[in-house]
Amino acid sequence: MSRLAVDATAIRTLASGTGRRLVSLLGAAPEAFASRGDWLVLAAPETAEEIARRLPFVEVRVHDSPRSALARALHGGRRLRAALGDRDLVLQDPRPYADPARTLPCVHDLRQLEPSGEASLARRLWMRRRFPAVLRTCPLVTTVSEHVRGELVALSGRPAEEILVVPNGVVVEDFAGSDVAALGPLGLEPRGYLLAVGHREPRKNLGFLSELAALDRERGGRRLLVHAGAPRPGFDEPERLAAERGVADRVRWLGAVDEATLRALYRGAEAFLMPSHVEGFGVPLLEAMAAGVPVLAAARPPFDEIVAAGDLWPLDRPGAWLDRLDALAGDAGARESAVARGRERAAEFTWSRAAERQLRAIDRALEVLATRR
Repeated sequence: MSRLAVDATAIRTLASGTGRRLVSLLGAAPEAFASRGDWLVLAAPETAEEIARRLPFVEVRVHDSPRSALARALHGGRRLRAALGDRDLVLQDPRPYADPARTLPCVHDLRQLEPSGEASLARRLWMRRRFPAVLRTCPLVTTVSEHVRGELVALSGRPAEEILVVPNGVVVEDFAGSDVAALGPLGLEPRGYLLAVGHREPRKNLGFLSELAALDRERGGRRLLVHAGAPRPGFDEPERLAAERGVADRVRWLGAVDEATLRALYRGAEAFLMPSHVEGFGVPLLEAMAAGVPVLAAARPPFDEIVAAGDLWPLDRPGAWLDRLDALAGDAGARESAVARGRERAAEFTWSRAAERQLRAIDRALEVLATRR
């Protein structure tokens, strides 16, 4: 029986995208994953108990990684390798101190290659100079979209068939019947706002919300734009742009919200907007479509893998976004069609289908490792 492991030490909350992916993916087919071998999950102190509850077939051990980059560089790798022991295969995100020869990584995106300040200089240098070789050393690589797979092929030179797409998923039922009662304390009314969701960081292009609000005001509209997501320390550009454009009263920044509030926000929105410059996937699009809300996304990959062509809009034409929103607001049939199309698309992205792909990736990676012995 294979000895398998998951390095979940970087996941400090299961509400994060990687946290939800871990428990949703392995929890979608527990018997199938358990049949692959003996599982160990190294978890942060904040998440260990919940992971053990959600994934009862795994052994969970607390492993508190050093918080500072310097400490991780000096001691993190040695401690992590000791904790993993002689495990045959380790599922983990790529790290400088991981052992790539037995790692099955999931690369969510390549934003750390961008000079946007979202990654340290040391991390960007490692990504540019060492990461391609790491990708070639791993027995197999997984990612979340065809778009990122193409980027990984170009970066590493590895054949596309050795990089498997394991997309994210959504449980439609969790969002379809969401209660909007949580909107009351926020001072929001159903269909009374446009929604965007995600961490407040440069790649999310949140200044576009202020641009829309200003244009809507010029047209005589009174739309309110609402953003939910944790702020990035020291990054205040979205709020500053809203103030400069005179629409600070039309763009609200809620910060991080709990799961019940997030679902209510989706359910009550007039429409959901995703104007990001860089994404590896786009889980909020799935969640919004599952909640029965029309979506408008930037016309760029990987959103074209998730939503229909009619829901993609160019970022250099904010007026087209508003035209679409006006059409949805004024035509019940158009809105119903958009909602039905979105729910149909969301239903294609189940965690059980993603689990099937992950299981195939594990099997193939183990086969590769067997040939290397």
